[in-house]
Amino acid sequence: MKSAIQTTALMGVVAAIAAVAAAWVYPWPKVVTKNAQVNKPLFEDYETSSVRGIEVVTYNEDKSQIERLNLKRKGERWLIPQKSEFDVTGGDRVINITKALNGRTVLEVTSDSQTDHVKFGVVDPSENNTASSRSSLGARLELTDRNRKVIGSLIVGNAVKNKPDNHYVRVTGKPTVYTIEFNKNMLSADFSKWTSPNLLGLPSSQSTTRLASTIDVNKYRIADSNNREDIYNVRFAVTGEPARMSVVSATVGDEEIEASELPSGFLQSVVQSLFQLQIADVVNQSKSAVKALSAEKDAGEEAAITALQEAGFFYRQWNAGGHQFDAANGKVSIGMSDGVRYHVLVGGIANQVGNSDSLKLLYRVILTADVDESGFDEPEKPSDVDKDEAVKKAYLRKVKEREQLIDTAQQMATEFNRKHSMWIYVMDETVIKGLLPEIEISP
Repeated sequence: MKSAIQTTALMGVVAAIAAVAAAWVYPWPKVVTKNAQVNKPLFEDYETSSVRGIEVVTYNEDKSQIERLNLKRKGERWLIPQKSEFDVTGGDRVINITKALNGRTVLEVTSDSQTDHVKFGVVDPSENNTASSRSSLGARLELTDRNRKVIGSLIVGNAVKNKPDNHYVRVTGKPTVYTIEFNKNMLSADFSKWTSPNLLGLPSSQSTTRLASTIDVNKYRIADSNNREDIYNVRFAVTGEPARMSVVSATVGDEEIEASELPSGFLQSVVQSLFQLQIADVVNQSKSAVKALSAEKDAGEEAAITALQEAGFFYRQWNAGGHQFDAANGKVSIGMSDGVRYHVLVGGIANQVGNSDSLKLLYRVILTADVDESGFDEPEKPSDVDKDEAVKKAYLRKVKEREQLIDTAQQMATEFNRKHSMWIYVMDETVIKGLLPEIEISP
């Protein structure tokens, strides 16, 4: 009896041990603990209104170099200090950047290990420039307040597979990698992305040819101020009923040609290019040139004229509310219905970029404006103007209205010249080829 009890007890112990062992090795479901940071803002105290400085650092694969762009706010304007405080005209990009860290919710805590930075492409580009790490460099965004204190800094890496709107990111200086929704395309250190290509401030492309009165396309070459080779001159003007823009004169060299001999899409190319004056770089005009070009009189300062001529711009005179120039490679002029006429002058070659297989030329360009008074018809003076007081008043009112329109146009031209007198713009040859298309006439 005692032996049976002992056997039963031993068997119970063995069963208990077996049960414990089974529980230990059985594949019970794992308990998943949610990270406390998920669904919370990555920058809880960030305020868009506090941003006074922006820095973007990226790796340019085409140039194989790190690029850095800084911006600062001055009053209501955003400036690029490294480009002589050039005004940022791509306003939407600035707005999007300053809001970029606002309310960015953590979708996932991806890794806490620094060794995973290469894997997720969140290596800091401002700290790593070795060949082995370049493919893993992220884009760095740093935002500062008026005291230059960092209020938000983020390294944006690769997009999540099958989720292009989501990117791996990490806070600068910290190891943890997160997944958030982010538009990485806004992070560009390319100067041209921060400027508007519509430098002339033209109305929308759909209405430009309706609001323009003339477009002159003059392609020529000037080696010096007395040696000019005319390649072609084409003038478009609004004619007919209903009114439409059409060719009124065209010459290639010294020979007149028919409108039908112009390449198909010639006018369309020119108009589109007037909206696509994308800046590759800017160069400060000399103080003497700015002073001369801002004055409403002949630019008589020899130093200013010499500096402009060396850049490929040949000064002629002050006339019609603006300074008149010829340029080394031609110009395009567009006269608007309000009387203001804008000129895009293509000067000399600024630089060559790329290698022998993909060499591109960069050209110097200046912008000027004047007034075409011929667009304001002079009121016809009635024969009885001195006999009838009512007729006289009506006539004088029309004269005054014309003078006011001309004065308004001159003010607009003056302001345009003041704004653009500070800069020589540098533009890619693709812009210039669109402005001044090739014309090939069969013999």
